[in-house]
Amino acid sequence: MADHNTREGRFRRDTGGVVVGAALAAFFLGPLMRFANPVLLGAGGTLLGFALFAVYQVYVVPTLHKAMHVLAAIIAFFGMLALTLAFISATRTSYAVDEACTGLQRQMMGAKEPVMASLKPGQAEPKDAFQALGCRPRTKDAL
Repeated sequence: MADHNTREGRFRRDTGGVVVGAALAAFFLGPLMRFANPVLLGAGGTLLGFALFAVYQVYVVPTLHKAMHVLAAIIAFFGMLALTLAFISATRTSYAVDEACTGLQRQMMGAKEPVMASLKPGQAEPKDAFQALGCRPRTKDAL
């Protein structure tokens, strides 16, 4: 019997696209990783790993109870929910940091209304804060 006709072969064939999609998502979402909540990322990744194992068992082992299908779906749902919440949180944090960076850049470039009127004791200067936040120079709304 050919490998692609076995239960394990069908599992590989049916889930191969998920691996490629996850690799592409990890590549394109890389810049947001520094803003993501590590607890949500860890929980989501762990739950999706367990869900993938449960789906593998459902595909390969024919004698499993049908409740395993429901369990795999529930685990996958909560894993995706955790990753979605991490993505939303990272997007909001990224937007807030970009706004702060734009304000710091305007202050460094000599804007008419400085963002930080006076430095408090122990507060970094705008150029140091700009670098510490990992800001990129912007042309839109810079002055």
